[in-house]
Amino acid sequence: SIVGNYGQGAPLGSPIVATTENLQGRIRYDRYLFERGALFLIATGRHDRFQGLDFRLNLDPGFKFLFVNEVPTKLWAEAGYDFQYDIRRDDARGILDANGKPVLDAGGNPTLLDKTNVDHSTRLFLGLRHSFNEQVTFTAGAEYLQSVVDTNKARINFEALFAAKVGAGFAVGLGFSARYDHAPLPGKETVDTTTTVNLIYAFETKTPPAPEADPTPLPAVQPVAPAAPATP
Repeated sequence: SIVGNYGQGAPLGSPIVATTENLQGRIRYDRYLFERGALFLIATGRHDRFQGLDFRLNLDPGFKFLFVNEVPTKLWAEAGYDFQYDIRRDDARGILDANGKPVLDAGGNPTLLDKTNVDHSTRLFLGLRHSFNEQVTFTAGAEYLQSVVDTNKARINFEALFAAKVGAGFAVGLGFSARYDHAPLPGKETVDTTTTVNLIYAFETKTPPAPEADPTPLPAVQPVAPAAPATP
């Protein structure tokens, strides 16, 4: 999956500035061991200007178990490990004091965080998908990440999407996402929320069913006698 958001805005009379700028790509592989349980691996790359990230890589191996696996409703939980590698934006590396002012080193220069950072965390996830009918679906997921390197670092991510089909492959979706970081980069908010109204287009290809066998038996094939050898 690939998801991107960009937005601009400003109070009346003020210059227009960027208010949202992020791009995320994710790939996932599941290997089912039995009907309700699977091993998985998720790889995620993210750019987020307002979280101070040029790039963030997450690798998440783990185990998934489906508590409910019915046609209208699926409820599942995931547990595993998260590896995180950050490349921080230069404008988000300055360390601030309690008053929000830059902390200076002995030479009077701003003290900066490292350009890159590695973290290791435990990961828990709870997901829900419910189809009210063939036209209306609701999907939600909550993720908790607890660092084992720095116990002060904990993150919670939540996403929800309510989608209704309108025909011809199109659907209207109302989405909400919230990202909580207990120890964000200096000067960044602990909570970042986004509410979206989306026009969604989906398509799929299906393999045509194999033709049914003709019940009429075929006539038996009579063996052909070999040709007699030529007489010298």
